[in-house]
Amino acid sequence: MSGRVGLPIALLSGLLLVAATAESRSRLAPADEYFGRFRMSPLEITNRINDAERRGASYRGLVNTQDAIEDWTAKYPDDPWIASREYRMSRLFAHLRSADGNAEAGHCRAFLREHFPGTSYSVAAERDDRAGAKHVAAKKSAKKKHRFLGIF
Repeated sequence: MSGRVGLPIALLSGLLLVAATAESRSRLAPADEYFGRFRMSPLEITNRINDAERRGASYRGLVNTQDAIEDWTAKYPDDPWIASREYRMSRLFAHLRSADGNAEAGHCRAFLREHFPGTSYSVAAERDDRAGAKHVAAKKSAKKKHRFLGIF
């Protein structure tokens, strides 16, 4: 009798293990799935970020990559590879040193905090926001001081 009871329990345990494995795999985007308007794979997204870090970036190229990352996040919100790429994108936008680049960098940091709270990347994004706010305040203070002294 115990052999008959043991078999269904073993089968059920095996099915649960297979289901758990399939669920953990579905967290990751497949390498052959494409995201965003320009249909970028996770590998292409990573390569574009690497190239931009090495060679410099254009605003339009970064916006296209950001679009792909947001689509990737919508389809695979628990993919652990996304947060690091999003943080790197925030840094690339900030390095453009333009109003549009700064706005997009802020968008990336907000996106990180919203979609990946508690990760080291969202903590770093918060730190970057605080550092940026201090920098802007110091700049305004110096400008006021110079106006008072008649320099501007």
